[in-house]
Amino acid sequence: MEDLRQKARRKVYEAVNRGELIKYYICELCSKYNKNIYAHHQSYSSENWLKVIWLCNSCHRWFHKEVKRRYKRNNVEILFQEAWEKLNEKNLNLKLRNKG
Repeated sequence: MEDLRQKARRKVYEAVNRGELIKYYICELCSKYNKNIYAHHQSYSSENWLKVIWLCNSCHRWFHKEVKRRYKRNNVEILFQEAWEKLNEKNLNLKLRNKG
């Protein structure tokens, strides 16, 4: 039986394949091109499965490390929102790509 993380990953994969979600190959934190990009979920609740930011491996690891350090795995949404605010401050004009 799939856990929520597996379901969220599958939903992103399916949405990308259907063209409902665009997979970017540029990390949305460091702005570097990377063919191995990861979808970082805002949360694993079903209403947020397609709310992702695309991160390279090193930024994805940093993000999880920062969550543990600052929030002890609670309030991941706060760190996610802070990342978006930081991105918007850099005038990257990124938006949550949620079709759901």
